[in-house]
Amino acid sequence: MTGNGRIFLKYRVDIARRIANELKSVLSPEEEEAIKASPTKNPEAYDLYLQGRLFWYMRTKEALEKSVEYFNKAISSIRVMH
Repeated sequence: MTGNGRIFLKYRVDIARRIANELKSVLSPEEEEAIKASPTKNPEAYDLYLQGRLFWYMRTKEALEKSVEYFNKAISSIRVMH
């Protein structure tokens, strides 16, 4: 996983709370639990998936091919865990 991806996963709860605070929002207990829940049990697969999404949104032939590569790597890293 890239450094930025690890930092985001580590601090995402704090980031969500700060955003809610800046927007003067109050998080419900359910919302607090939702942001505490881990988006994945495999950070490497999640990072590869996010990289694939980045290329997917570029919508060029080359970028779409690259996104498929990252999606396949994400799937492979999940299979390795099992």
